[in-house]
Amino acid sequence: MTRSEWQRAWTGGQLGIFDAPLRASAPAPFRELLVWNVGHPSSARASGQLEWLLSQAPDVIVLSETAQNDGCEHLQEGLTRAGYRVVASSPPGREFGSVIASRSGAVPSEFVDRLDQLPFRATSVDLESEAIEIIGVYVPSRDGKLSRSYEMEQVKIARKRGFLESFLRALTLRAGGERIVCGDFNVIPQNHIPPEPAFQQWEYDFLRGLESMGLRDAFTLNEPERQDHSWFGHFGDRYRFDYCYVTRAISDRVRDASFDHSPRQLNLSDHSALRVRFAPASRDVEPR
Repeated sequence: MTRSEWQRAWTGGQLGIFDAPLRASAPAPFRELLVWNVGHPSSARASGQLEWLLSQAPDVIVLSETAQNDGCEHLQEGLTRAGYRVVASSPPGREFGSVIASRSGAVPSEFVDRLDQLPFRATSVDLESEAIEIIGVYVPSRDGKLSRSYEMEQVKIARKRGFLESFLRALTLRAGGERIVCGDFNVIPQNHIPPEPAFQQWEYDFLRGLESMGLRDAFTLNEPERQDHSWFGHFGDRYRFDYCYVTRAISDRVRDASFDHSPRQLNLSDHSALRVRFAPASRDVEPR
C-alpha cells in the first residue's frame, strides 16, 4: 500500500497515516451495510449517534459529512473500541470527508489517491472477508440558495462538477473486481418526486456514469420507479441524496435496501440512514 496523504486509520487514540495495510483479526462475514450522513456532529450529538450505530451493529458503516472535530473523533474512537476497523479521510481545515468502519476487515485501497480533485472527500477500503472494494464519498453541495452571490454559486457549481468528473475518471482506473460505491452524492435521480428543476443535466449524468460502468442502484434494483427521501429540510424540502451502487455480481446478493428514518426522527442527523442487507457469499454458511 502506498503511503496516503488523504486516508488515515484510527490507531492508539489518534489518526495515523498508513505506512502498510492494517489487518483485522478474524473479519466477520459481510452481510449488512449502513450508509449515513452524520452532519459533522458536536461531541454531544456524536454520543447519541454512536449509541444508535452500536445498537444497529451492521458489518460495515459508511459515514459522510465527517470532519476533523471532537464529535467525529468520538465516533471513530467508539467504533474502534467496539471492534470496527476505522478508516477516515483527512479533510483539511473546515472541509468535510467520509469514514468507513468495518468488522469485515479493511485494507485501504488506492482509489482515493487516484482522485485529482478533493481526494479527502472519499475513503476506500478492500474488505478482508471477501474480495470487495468499498468506496465511501461525500460529494460537495452546490445549493445556490445558500450562496451569498452569483459568483459564489458559480464557484460551488464548478467545484461540485469537477469533483464528480474526477470521481468517475478514478473509477475507470481500476478495471474488474467487485465494488460498492456509497455515501451522500448530493444529487437526485431524474425521476425524483417531487421534481426539482434546480438540478442540472451534468448532475443526473453522474448517476448515469455509474450505471455505464455496470454499477446498479441497490435501492431501485427491483423497482426502477421506487421513491423515498433521505434528507428533509426545515421548510418541507425532501430529497434522496444517499445511495449505494453495487456491481452486478453483488446486486444478485441484495436482499433489501431501505431507508431507516429513525435516526433522523431522533434528531441525530437531518439525514435518514440507508440500510442494505446482503445474502452471504457462496463460501459463507448461513447462521442457524
